[in-house]
Amino acid sequence: MGAFVLVVAFFVLALIIANQGGKREIGFFPSFFISLFFTPLIGILIVLASDKKKRGSRQELNESGSIFGEAKQFYDSARTDYLGGNFSSAVNNLKVANGLQPNSPLVLIGLAHNYAKMGNCDESMDYIERAVETGYTNFKRIQTHDDFRSLRVTKDFEEFVKNGYRKN
Repeated sequence: MGAFVLVVAFFVLALIIANQGGKREIGFFPSFFISLFFTPLIGILIVLASDKKKRGSRQELNESGSIFGEAKQFYDSARTDYLGGNFSSAVNNLKVANGLQPNSPLVLIGLAHNYAKMGNCDESMDYIERAVETGYTNFKRIQTHDDFRSLRVTKDFEEFVKNGYRKN
């Protein structure tokens, strides 16, 4: 009986450490297996040595800007439309999602992508600004994504970047 309790405690500690590892670059499963096979003490040391996940990563966006319920259905439809090149339909779905869950950074940046693909730089820029105001922090994506190529050559975009991704 004592050995069983020890094994269960060992397993639970490995899960707790893995949960913390999921918030870091090492990730959940590597943290779990290291803690399980090399003891929880070694696991926690390795997790603590791992860097925290960077702001603006896809994982963090899912945690901080999640889309829920019916809004997620419209967001998912918009992604399908975007991937299929139906940008006006994607915009319509994203506007519905924005109405159901106002000011989600993911929805706003999605609108920016679709307006940019349709050649509407002013609308795209407005939605990028709104996305950043509401917490979008993946500035590398804004600087490098092909959808925003036409924006990056405009004075408005240059000023936006120069002002630390803020409007004048």
